[in-house]
Amino acid sequence: MSVSTLQYRAVIGRPVRWIKNVALPSVPSGEGNMSEGNLSVEIPKGSVNISVLTDDEVGEALAEVGRFDDLVGRVDREDLSGGVILTGNVVVDLDEEKGLLTLFWEWVTGFTISGNVVLEEELEIGGNIVELENVTIIELSEVVNISEVSEVAVEYYTEAPIAVEVDLPRGKRVVVSAPSELNYSDILAYTLLGPGIKMNDSRLRVYHFDDEVSGSRRQAAGDLASEVAYVLENGSDGVRTSVNYVPYDFDGDGFVDYVEWVVPHLSVQVYEIIYITKAEHLDSNRSFVADVYDYVKEQDDNYVYIGDEEFLRVTFERELDSSKDITIYAKTEVVGGEVGENVSGVLIDVYTENGVELLARFDNVSDEGWYKIYLTNLSGVEDVFDLQVRCFGLEVGNESCG
Repeated sequence: MSVSTLQYRAVIGRPVRWIKNVALPSVPSGEGNMSEGNLSVEIPKGSVNISVLTDDEVGEALAEVGRFDDLVGRVDREDLSGGVILTGNVVVDLDEEKGLLTLFWEWVTGFTISGNVVLEEELEIGGNIVELENVTIIELSEVVNISEVSEVAVEYYTEAPIAVEVDLPRGKRVVVSAPSELNYSDILAYTLLGPGIKMNDSRLRVYHFDDEVSGSRRQAAGDLASEVAYVLENGSDGVRTSVNYVPYDFDGDGFVDYVEWVVPHLSVQVYEIIYITKAEHLDSNRSFVADVYDYVKEQDDNYVYIGDEEFLRVTFERELDSSKDITIYAKTEVVGGEVGENVSGVLIDVYTENGVELLARFDNVSDEGWYKIYLTNLSGVEDVFDLQVRCFGLEVGNESCG
């Protein structure tokens, strides 16, 4: 009467398991065909480990979908990230005393075997697998007695979603991909991080770049592999949004070793894992010089010197709009020979991150103290700003927003 398709939980680097359930006696147009005793089901081209189940076996397989999701949640992340693969056709029982990793891989690469299951080898021998240009047809009539069963299912595996990555100055870019026709959803993605980022540090962010916005830029790359290579090297011009992630500390030293997040759908999705330095000293070309957050995070006797034409890039805890202000605590430091007697202070120009359009200007920063400007020319919202010193050096002790 109906055909339904369920995807088991997808994890990068692992084949994805599916079950297509056919409730007899009829199959909706476009998803299967049953006429004059013939029954067939379409599955994706290139599917492997194909098996046909009936009645009770179908119910058991459908129940396993939720149980497998639970198992993915419980498997040790250090083992998961190690990429260990177990293969073979096995009978899985969650009550058995097996390691979670063993159970995980048995479920990923194996399937239930009983007298009510017809395996891929038997289907091939009987000529019941028909490869067409874009799909694979499973002819069920010769392997299933339609008059004796009420439910039939085809279980199969499709190629693994993959993740490739490249290091960035303060993080990495991860591109997760799979052919769009496979329609993967809710894919578990992860990456390993180097030392130095503390657990629960709010400066660690995972960003996603909207593929619909950046898609036109990528289409020129051609096939999937070229598309992935292009965005891996060049990044995405799509809208950047922060996504939820879960960090793990494998060795208990208080630092993040691994982060994971969920990719809602594929084909090509671009993520960047960034460790935000909330205050960075940049040179006149906006190249990174130093992380100066510890010097400017509060108003005290610690200052950082920003030279003529150089930048201080600041990241605020919340996004600012045109009704907000930026406030700094600063003083000028006259470097020998740079300032004439008639120069009373410096100018500080405010831009968005890597922007060229002047948003606001601090005029005449001189004596030690607080200085404030409003962002009345800002369109939309931003949380990162570049402050450029003009004329001569500035010492900054604290910056804030209102």
